[in-house]
Amino acid sequence: MDIKNKYKKPLTVFISSYQIPKLDPFLEKNDFCDGMILFSVPEFGILFRCRAEGELIDMEFAAFFALLKFITTDLKKEKIREVIICSSNPEFVFSFTGNSPNLKADSSRMQLVKD
Repeated sequence: MDIKNKYKKPLTVFISSYQIPKLDPFLEKNDFCDGMILFSVPEFGILFRCRAEGELIDMEFAAFFALLKFITTDLKKEKIREVIICSSNPEFVFSFTGNSPNLKADSSRMQLVKD
């Protein structure tokens, strides 16, 4: 084990999603999505955001999976061993307690989490 990484603190990251009403006629005319998914990795100065469509819980999971993909691909040389993921969406947070309909054992979400 690398001594330098042995005592390294966990990486703290943040995810979020929200929906805003389509108030701009230009955006409505051009079928822009009314939702947004975001993640940030403050330690590396990274803020990601992307328009998205769907239910808030689906978009929160989209932000979560986008973040995990980013960490495993773009930050893999950092040898990150532990991540603290912060979300303000209680439904998302409680999805990981074991009895949530959002993460059923045979669901595609659960398969993505395992992968």
